[in-house]
Order: sequence, then C-alpha cells, then structure tokens
Amino acid sequence: MKRFFVLFILTIFCSALSTKANTLIGRVVEVEDGKTMTIENTGRRVRVALKLAEPPEKDQPFADVARQHLSGLVLGREVSVSYTGLGAEALLLGRVFCDNRDVGLQMIRDGVAWYDRSSESELNEAEQSVYLNSEQAARNEHRGIWQDPAAVAPWEWRKASAAKLNDRAGVYPASARKTATPVAASSERTATGSANRAASSPVKAVAQKWPLYSPSNNLFSIRVPGAGEELSAEIDLKQGGKVKINYYIVGHLKIAYIVLWASGPHEDETLNALFDRTVEYLNNSTASHGFPCDFVQEKDVPMKGYTGRRYKIHDCYFKGGIRNYFKFEGQTLKAYFVGVLTEDPDNPEIKEFLDSFTIN
Repeated sequence: MKRFFVLFILTIFCSALSTKANTLIGRVVEVEDGKTMTIENTGRRVRVALKLAEPPEKDQPFADVARQHLSGLVLGREVSVSYTGLGAEALLLGRVFCDNRDVGLQMIRDGVAWYDRSSESELNEAEQSVYLNSEQAARNEHRGIWQDPAAVAPWEWRKASAAKLNDRAGVYPASARKTATPVAASSERTATGSANRAASSPVKAVAQKWPLYSPSNNLFSIRVPGAGEELSAEIDLKQGGKVKINYYIVGHLKIAYIVLWASGPHEDETLNALFDRTVEYLNNSTASHGFPCDFVQEKDVPMKGYTGRRYKIHDCYFKGGIRNYFKFEGQTLKAYFVGVLTEDPDNPEIKEFLDSFTIN
C-alpha cells in the first residue's frame, strides 16, 4: 500500500505540473459508452475517456446512439491518445485521434456530444473556435441530440438527478444545493452537517465564491472551484487486497487544485516513514519531470484522528502547498492528500483552499 499510494500521488501531482502532452497508442477493444473506451497497448489494457466531448448520460435520450456512434468511429481500430497525466490503471483522460481525426470533435460535429468547455484552456484560440463552430453547426442541422430543441447538457442532467436523489433522502437542504459542485452526481451530495460546518468556517472568502465539495459518502468537505474532474479506481494488489483511490482535480485561473483520498491494506511501516517516503517520491518525481522542487515540512496538522502534515513548495517554478493525512484502522491505511499549485506565491487562495479542508 505505502509504495502504491505515494506513486499514485506523484502521478496525479505531476500531471498538474506537466504542460507537455504525452501520447499513448493502441487498439480499441471495447467501447463502454459514448465517452469511455478500453485501449490495448503492448498487452496492457487502459480505460480512456474523451476530453472536451460530453455525450449524454447513460439514462439520457441518445445515450445508446452516442455509444454506437463512438463504436463506429474507433472500435477495433488503432488510436492515439494525447494526455498530460496517467493514474496507474485508473481512467485516462485525453484527446483521442483515429486516422488523424479528432474523435471527440467528430462526436460533437455529428451531434452526439456537447462541447465541454471546462478543459478548453488546453486548446489554442483556433482550436476553440473549431470546437464551438462544430457544435453550432450540429445544432443548426438538428443532428442527433439537437433534434430536441430543449436538449439538456449532461452536466445539468447530473445536477438535476443528484438534487432529486437528495430531496428524497432529505439530507441536502435547498440552500446548500445552490452551491453544489457541477461534477459527477455522486460528488454533488453533501450532508447537512457538512454544509452547516462549512457555513460557519472562518474562511469566508472561499465560502462565498466556491461550492462545497464532498463525496457521496461524506468523508470530507472542502471549498473548491467547480467543473473539475473526479476519477476513481479499485486496484488489486499482488500481495492480496485492494487499493481504493479517488481524486478530484480542477484548474481555475492558472491554479491547480487537487484532492485525493485512498484506502487499502498496509504493511508494517510507521506513519513517519510514510510521510518521509511520500515527500521523497514527490521531490524525485518533480525533478525527473524537469521541475526540481523541494517539499519542505512546515508543521503537523492533526485532524479527526488522522496524523497530518503541512508542506510548502520551495525552489520550484510553481508555488503552493500540500497537506497529507494518514490513519491506521486495523489492517487498513486511510489517507488524504490535498494540494494546490500556482505561479503566484502570494495568492491568498492557496491557504484558503487548504484551510477549508475538513475530515468529517
């Protein structure tokens, strides 16, 4: 667990650092829905999700049409995926190309996906115009989803579905619902207690402009910009057991915000050794990516039975901070990782974001 967890952390962290896209080439062996496919590369299978193109949710009209359309474009064919980060055996997000054709853009142009502008910062102005014009052309021609003049975007569909679920459960007040994070439906639910605690938080600047993010199981809450990406993976370990890993990452005004939570079986290692190993891997990995950084411990920040430590980033192009939390529960290690990166070391949002994190 210890080695796997810190390796996953550095992968996520360095995906935020890296500005150069990497490429994965393989053959598509399965299409799960209108966004997700499985690619086989040198005997290894990797699940890949399209960036920038958002097809209907599985319970929305035209969801099956989108899946069949994506299958027709890529199934059984060789594709290349342009990505900036890869979580070990987790979902890979990227732009997919087949025969030099942008598959996501084609899905938008054919009227089976919306243009998801939450990642448009990765496109230059000319590319953004192409994506916008392609969606508008599909609208004008009433293709696919645009046959319905009142078609609901999938992110709005997820918000509405989450609101209905929470209304039935009676755990999500209307006042809190207004600030729900527009990501996956499971991420938009938060308990009344969490909302009330956040409302009384001294971090008023963040509370006013950012929604309260909390996973469906209400493990924690944090104030963070919306429109981020939430991914999860359950990975089998060779020595037995599984590691459950989740993370939420969002880029906002040239600042990268990361929240990661994980649990799995642990080996006989002290918490101090876990902290030291995590920082060692982060330092070594950022250096290998061309960003030699020094993650320096500042102070301990215990919380709700977790041992926590706060670190600042020195001697690096990027500035910011991270907080690590570990806790042993029997043979299970539970962990949280909260990080923020920015080019502006004096930006008050660094501390505001980190201070808003609360383990429930």
